[in-house]
Parts: sequence; structure tokens; C-alpha cells
Amino acid sequence: MGESSGQDQAISPMEESSSEIADGNSNKSQAANSCLPLHLDDNQLYGRDEEMGLLYHAYENSCLRDEPAEEDDLLFAQLQDSSRQSHTSSTSCHTYNSNRRRPRRRKRRSSMVIITGPSGLGKTALARTLQPKVEDDNGWFLYGKCNQIPSSRHAMAVRPYAPFAEAFSQFVDELLLHNKDNTDSKDTLDRLQRAVFCACQDTSVSVLTDTIPALQKVVPTNTDASSGLLKSSSAITVGGTRTGVDIPSNVVFCKFLQAFCSRQTPLVLFVDDLQWLDASSLSLFQAVVLAQGDIAGLLVVGTCRGNEVSFQAPLAETLRTLEDQHGVAVLDIAVHPLTPPAIQDWIVGLLGCVVPGLVDLVMRHTGGIPFFALQFLRNLYETRQLRYDGQQWVCDAVLPDDVLEESQSDDDELDDDEEEKTTKVETNRTEEANRTVEYTKFCSSTISHMIQQHNNLALQHVLMVAACLGTEFSLAQIAAASGIVTDLDPALQLLVQKGMLLRRKEPSLLQHWGKQGPKISFRWSHDRFQTVAFEMIPESTREEFHVAIGLNLLRRLSPLELQQQPFVAMHQFCWCNTSSSIPFQSDQERTQLATLCLAAGQQAALSSAFEAAATYLQLGLDVIGSSSAFAAHYDLTLSLFNAAAEMEGCLGNFDKVDQLVAAVWEHATSFRDTLQAYETQIYSLGAREELDRAIQLGLQCLQKLGIVLPRRPRLFSVIYAVLKTKRQLAKKSADDIMSLYPLQDWKNAAALRIMHLMISHANRVEENLSVLLATRGIQITLKHGLSEMACFGFYSFGLVLVASLGAVDEGIRVAEMASAIQEKSDSQAMKCRAQLVLYGYTKCWTLPITDTIQPLQDAARYGALSGDTEMSCLSLYCASCASFLSAAATLDETEEELADLNDHFSQRHQDLMLFYLRISQQTVQNLRGSSNCRVVLSGDFFDEEKELQHAKDVGNVPGITLVYLFQCYLAVYFNDSLLAKRASKILLKRTLMGFNLPLWYQVHFVGGLAEVDGAKMSGKRVRQAGKASLKSLMQLARHQPDNVMNKVYLIEAERLATMGQRNKALEKYRLSIEHAKKNNFVHEEALASERAGLSLIGWGETTNGAAFLERARWLYEKWGCTGKVCDLSSQEKAPANY
Repeated sequence: MGESSGQDQAISPMEESSSEIADGNSNKSQAANSCLPLHLDDNQLYGRDEEMGLLYHAYENSCLRDEPAEEDDLLFAQLQDSSRQSHTSSTSCHTYNSNRRRPRRRKRRSSMVIITGPSGLGKTALARTLQPKVEDDNGWFLYGKCNQIPSSRHAMAVRPYAPFAEAFSQFVDELLLHNKDNTDSKDTLDRLQRAVFCACQDTSVSVLTDTIPALQKVVPTNTDASSGLLKSSSAITVGGTRTGVDIPSNVVFCKFLQAFCSRQTPLVLFVDDLQWLDASSLSLFQAVVLAQGDIAGLLVVGTCRGNEVSFQAPLAETLRTLEDQHGVAVLDIAVHPLTPPAIQDWIVGLLGCVVPGLVDLVMRHTGGIPFFALQFLRNLYETRQLRYDGQQWVCDAVLPDDVLEESQSDDDELDDDEEEKTTKVETNRTEEANRTVEYTKFCSSTISHMIQQHNNLALQHVLMVAACLGTEFSLAQIAAASGIVTDLDPALQLLVQKGMLLRRKEPSLLQHWGKQGPKISFRWSHDRFQTVAFEMIPESTREEFHVAIGLNLLRRLSPLELQQQPFVAMHQFCWCNTSSSIPFQSDQERTQLATLCLAAGQQAALSSAFEAAATYLQLGLDVIGSSSAFAAHYDLTLSLFNAAAEMEGCLGNFDKVDQLVAAVWEHATSFRDTLQAYETQIYSLGAREELDRAIQLGLQCLQKLGIVLPRRPRLFSVIYAVLKTKRQLAKKSADDIMSLYPLQDWKNAAALRIMHLMISHANRVEENLSVLLATRGIQITLKHGLSEMACFGFYSFGLVLVASLGAVDEGIRVAEMASAIQEKSDSQAMKCRAQLVLYGYTKCWTLPITDTIQPLQDAARYGALSGDTEMSCLSLYCASCASFLSAAATLDETEEELADLNDHFSQRHQDLMLFYLRISQQTVQNLRGSSNCRVVLSGDFFDEEKELQHAKDVGNVPGITLVYLFQCYLAVYFNDSLLAKRASKILLKRTLMGFNLPLWYQVHFVGGLAEVDGAKMSGKRVRQAGKASLKSLMQLARHQPDNVMNKVYLIEAERLATMGQRNKALEKYRLSIEHAKKNNFVHEEALASERAGLSLIGWGETTNGAAFLERARWLYEKWGCTGKVCDLSSQEKAPANY
């Protein structure tokens, strides 16, 4: 598939930079050959054999081999050590290196390659050497370059996700160009389309195409999917910030790569100049690297100027996090200046002969940096100091004698001791940095000489404007931005001829829009040229210069062009300190810019680039005149304030949210116009964990909508509402609900949205209010019509019927109505919640417990794709409970899964879910015998005393109950009757509202056993012990006996054994063991066998009891419960052969 990432050489967007030419990588640049007619050997690098070997090994390991994770780790460790030992004096990206821990992983370990070194060393050329190999392996090599970001706090990246969008833009263009006459391209295009639909099967295609616009050329998109700013039901998360891993577009992009890549068709994603990654691209980069271990055939390669990355830089922090917290294997290949022998080989490759003195001259003036070496040779050639006399190449430039002496001195210093060498390394790094400054000056003088030589001021202006437009820009953009008409084409042609710019045509336009000419664009051949061109702008006038470019774009580009590419213009205006410094010609122009800011902010928000979106929207507010503009431009100003408030909430800037929504409430001319501000503020307050304020604000808004609900409802009101709603729904079928007219009244539609926002908060602090919200939502639907927001009322009420009233069948029926509403409305935001309630709380009552695990994991995926992070994580926690408490996996496998979930929740700042999860992790650690005290929830993951007190302080009712549940669980399994009695006494009195079904089972099971153990120990209330738990379990058994009967039989057996009824007790033990075995509950089969054995030994039947204990020990070992295996193995009551 060689043609997939290359194009016609004369116009290739993938042309080699000057540094690449200097490394001898390609002869594709016509500009280079016209200035210096030297012939380069294709794909030939000099002095890079070791680095190429490391890179090829990494590619083969990541993309072609299918080895165990341990072998992956070992190979990457060997490669990394090799790289470090070979480059101890490197100016590499050491700012992010730290002590690595080697975490356990069952899956393939994620990995990436980063090529580091100062500018001009040919890092890009080195990475490109992979391209022919990848194409030979029937794969694809995609290239994207980060936009150079000047060191200004006002400057934003030219466009969000620029390197990823560029990589796929070139790829898609090439596929479309060859689609008709190339079978491979047709197959690849089909594969690309299937991958897009596979990734977006649970969400809108626009989620992906908003991030990678080029994919719109190959797949149809739903134009309505992106209406509105953010449709996610949890755009503002707890803590107020979104991480890269939980942004829907990032999740979908990783799924797309997973569907597209394979070991038979590998893909190398090359991101150039990582040090310039903007915030949105960095979050996507992090997500892709983390997912790489699950994507067969993918390798992520990046280049980075390590000497320009500080320890505190976002890239450095991200790389440290990837390595230290997530165990990503980062292979750092450090690139150094070429040695004199490599320079010699390079010159021979260029000139075909050895030129006396030229190697020393190049080393003296360029330090062996390929980019500057080529510029130096071009300079010698153009000044006739390097010439071809008809027979051979001759260099007339002379190397000073003192340089020869320095060279000899350097040879004498080779025998220095290690301490002197270390000092020398640091000196070399300083000298290298100084040389870079000198080489930049040299490059600047070269450009100045060219401008003076051609006496062309237009050329200088074009250079400066091009530097401000970014790494790549279109002919239309440079024409509009520069304001030059007649002299533009000659200036651009000269820059291409001199090798500073590379010219590109977009082939897809030739293919599909034949009536138009090809779309011409240009890109800088090397960053140094762009840097020098930018520095030609006087620092004191840079802000004014950028603003002038922005105004030219605003005035001269068509509205359609601005709408399609708003970020280039917005980048220019982001340089101004205040909007008052923008010289508008009219109020209409000011309004036009504010409108463009709104469009750019909305487009950035849809692709989850929240920081950029907030910047653009704030600029729009400054331009329009903030709140004073409500009178003159009401709709535009209202939209800017609402959009800005939502973005500030996503970034966690809650003070700004308060200010923005307050302005909306003050200046809005109708209550309807304030509704979005109410919704944003309720989100915001929930993210701050100010649940009471969020609920109070929601009640105030509902009151204005004509719905009055009490803050603390009386029990009678709740019972009445439940019975009334239950009676109303008893007469309705799912078809009846589906046939309701659509909800048209805006007030009731708004009320449903507000109640949906409130109900999750009410579930935590006011259970009765959450019931009223659910019933009122259903009544609005039955009376006024159906909408997608009706889901929340039905699934919440279904949960109430099951959990509070025990009306399981009716509760399931109502929850299935919610699911039907979701499917009819195709509401992706509701899909996770509907499925979670079905398989975590209602329908699960009638299913084998293990049958709920996969649907819950599916629900988590739906939540991730819709941005509903909180419900996605809750779904994963419920799935983990079902797996752990049914022994669907061994404890060591469970430990691995819980550790992965811990990482998952931590990345998404889901502190509440982490609290619940760490209780499970500590329980597993105790069961495996890895904690100091096996019956106390304290160890590596949880501190029982501290965390329990914290839960009580913040009113975390479910968390408190969960602590007592697993206290009781451990006490039962480790036979601590005193602790079991104490914990069960508290546990069985607590509410279980909000607990998923596996936890319900365990509350009644271990709570009942603990009661019996306590009665056995005290000899009191023996006949009453466990009866309440048995009653509850028998009610659960009516719907799905396989989940419950082994638990029922074991409690009954223990009660009978306590009362001395041996035969009846043994029969119940037998039934409990049989049912546990039948349903693969190995842990509860082990517990029943152990309890039977201990009872038999207590009755004096030591041999029979030892046999049961032996089986229990074997079952515990099978489960992975090392703590119990050790306990049973050391019991003195067992016979010798035990």
C-alpha cells in the first residue's frame, strides 16, 4: 500500500524537510536541487544505524508480533537501556524521565517511541525511514505535524487536534485520488468506512468527524447531531475538569483506530514536534497511547525537542504520568549531531568524492547538525566557495589553524577520567545550546541575504505573514492575510525554489470537483525557517501584526471559508491583550468577529477542545462589549454568555460560571432565555459537590415553571405519589407509552431536563425527593407527551418499585419502558442509564448474576461515548461487584481487574466510585492473605477507621453501609464471630436503597450467617437468628433461585447445626454445596464445605469433618483465596494426612 501515504513528488504534502535532505534521506525536493545540484541517495541516512535498529525493533514488536506482555516489557526495557547507554551525553527529553515501576498487566503493555534531540538533527527523517517498511508490510504510515506555538500566553494553537487532522487528511485525500483505478485503495477506503461506523455504532458519526474533519469525505454525517454546544448529560464532571481519557471524541477515535488497525495491516501514527502539542491534541495523544496496548498493529511515534521541554511542561507531565502511573513503555531514542566520519560519508554521498578540508569546515561551522550543514553547503555553493571545476568538487574556504589545534586537543582529551567526562557532558550541552542560537542567526542572515539580493519587500512581508498562519496554509489564506496581489505568486515561487516552503495540491478536489482547479497549499520545509521568519516581526509590533492579519482574513475570506476554517483567523486575534486594540472599521465588523468567535467556540467544543473554546468565547464577549451588548445584539450576546459559562464549567472555573450565569439572569428578557443558565449552574454546583445548593436551585427553577415540590417531602406525600403513579402505569403497556404524542410544551420539556439534573443529587442527600421527581416526570409524560428526557422518570420509578416495594415484575416492566423510550428517541445520553438500571437494579433480579456482567460493561461503553462519565464508571463498578461476588473470576484475576478499574476511575476523578472500589480491593487483598489483619479493612487500599469517619462526616450513606457489609463479609469467611455479630447488627438496620443486586444478596447472606454465628457464640436467641435474612433471601429466590438458594440452605444448615439437629443440618449443607457447585459459586461452595466440616468436627466426627475441610481448602485454592488456604492448612484439628 505504498501509495497510501505518498503523492506526486513535485507537490507532495509529505516532502522531506531540509534537515531530512541533509541526512541524505530523499532527493524529492526540487527546490533543493535547483539551489544545490547535488544528487542524494533515496532513503539513505548516515550515522544513524543504531537509532534505526531501535526504531525497527520497536515497530516489529508493537505492530507485527503477538507476544506475551512480559516479553513486550522485556524487549522494550532492553531497547530503552540500549538507547540510554549509547547516548549518555544526549540533550534528550530527560525532563520527563523518572523512576519507572513495572506494573502487572494481563494485557499487552501500551508502548510508544519518542525521538528526542535539538532542532535540525533529522529526527523527522529518522522516523520516516519506517515508511517503506510499513508499506512493504501492507500497512500505512500517517504523518501529522504540530503547529509551532510561540511563547505567548495569548496564543492558541492554530487549530485543535491539528496533527491528527492533518495525518488523516493526507491519507483520505490519497485514497480518494486512487480510488477508481487502484484495488488496494478501494479496499482501504471500504475498511476505513467500516472502521468509522464500527467506532460510532453507539454514538453519532459527527463525534468523530468533528475531531477529524477529513473523514466527512468518506462517510455521511448527521448534520443534526452537532446542533447545540454539548449534548452530553455530564459535560461538567465532578471536580469540573475533563481528562483526555473520558472525552467522548477521544474514546471514539481510539475505537476507530482499534477497528482500523490489525497486525496484517499495521499503522504507524507519526506525530512530529510533540513539544508544540496544544491542550486538545495532548489529551487525544494521551488517550491513544494508553489505548495502544489494546490496538493490534498500532505504533505511535513522536519527535520532540527535549531541550525545549521544561520539567513542568504539560508534555513532560503527561509522559511521566504515562510511564509511572500507567506503565506505558516509552522508548526514548536520542539523536545526536553527526560525527566527522558520518559527515564524510554524507559529503561523499552528495558529491561523489572526498573534498579535502570540507569535513572539518562543516564540523567547525555547524557542529554536525544536518540541517545547518546543508544550509552551510548551499551558502558555500552560492558564494562560489564550493564549486565544480569540470573534473572534481573544490572548496576554496579555508579552516583556520586554531581549529586544527582544537581538533588535536580534543583527541588528547579522550583519556580523561570519568569525572572529567561528566563535566564535559554538561559543558557540551551548554555549547550545543549556544550553537543552536548561532545557527539560528546564520539561518536569519541567509533569509536576509535572499531578501536583499532580490530587493523585494513583498517577499519579506509574505514570509512574516506565512509564519503567523501556521505550519501549513492555503493559497487563499496567504492571499487574504497578506493583502498582496501582483507580487504574491513570484514571492511564493521564490520561497519554494529556495527550499523554505513546500507546495502541495489537494488531490481529492481534482477527483470530485473537476470544475474547480486544484486547491493549492504550502507548508514550511523546516521549523527553523518559520521561527526565523516569525522573529523578523519586531516584538513590539507582533500583536498589531497578528491583529492586522486577522482583520484581513475577516474582510477578504468568504463567510463559507471562515466558517469552514475559523481557527486560523481566531489564532491571530488571540494575540491581542484587549479587544479595544482591534481597529474595527465599523460596528458590523465587530459583530462579524463576535459571531466568528461563537462559531469557533462551538466548533472547538464539539471536538472537546474546551480550553480553546473558552478562549474564543471569552474573546467574543470582550469584542461584543460583554453584558452591555444585550441591548444591541441580544441573541448573539445571550449565546456567547451561555456557551462561555458551559465551557468554563468544563474547565472547573466555577467563579467565572457564577459571573456568567448571573449576567444572563440579570439581562435576559424572558425566563425561557435563562433556562440554559440554570442547567449549567446546576451542573456546576453538582461538580463542586454542593448538592444542597444544586437541589435548591433546581426547585426554584421548577417553581417558575409551575411545578412546586417540597425540599424535604413527607413520607405520606411520597407514598401517595408512588401508589398513584403505579396505578396509572398499571393500565399502560409499552406500546401505549410509545404511541404518546411528542412533547411540545417548552415549559414541561424544560422541567424534565431540570428534574433529570436534580435526581442524581437527590438520590444521595434526599431519597424521598428523588422518588417525587421520578413520579412527577412520569405524570408529565402521560399528560403532555413523550420526549427523550422521559427516560429518567421511568427508570428511576422502576428502581423504586423493585428496591422499595419489592414489586419486581412491575419494576422491570417500567424500566423496560424507559429502555423503549431511549431506543425510540435514539438518545445516546440516556442509553447508559437505561441499561444500567435494567441490568444493575431491576431486570437483574430475574437473571443469573453472571449474565449481567457483559450488559453492564456495554452500558459503561455507552456512557463513555456519550460523555456520561459518572454513570459509565458506576456501570463498571456494578459489573465488578457481579464478577467478584459471584466468583466469576479467580481472586488474582479479580485483583487485576480492580487495579485496572482503579486506574480508570482515577483518570476520570471519580472519587466516590474510587471509595467504593477500594473497599473491594482491600477485601480481595485480605482474602489473598496480603494484609496484616485479615478481618480489618485496612491495608494498601483502604484505611477502615479513617475512611469510615470521612464517610460519616460527608453523609455518604451507601459508603458507610458498604464498609459494614465487607467488614461482616471478612468476619464470616475468617470465622471471627464477635466481629461478625457486631458488624451485622449495624448492617441489617441500614437502608439498601441504591445498592445493586449482588450487594443485596451479600447483605442478607453474610448478615444472616453473622447473626447465627453471634447466637452460637452467646447461646441466646438461637431460634430467631438469621430468620429475617432468610425471609429476604426467599423473596429474592422467587425471581431467580439459582442466585440465592445455596445461600438460603447454608443459613438454614447453620441454624440447625446450632440447635443440634445434625441430620437436618447435614442435608442442608449438602443442598447448599450442590447448588453452589451447579452455579459455579466456588467461593460459597468452599464456605459451605468448611462450615459442614467444622460442624462435623464439633460433633466429634473428625475424619468426615477433615474430608470436608480438605475439599474446602482445595476450593479456596481454586478461587485464589490464599488467606483461607493458609488458615485451613494450619488447623491442628485436622488429621496428619490433611
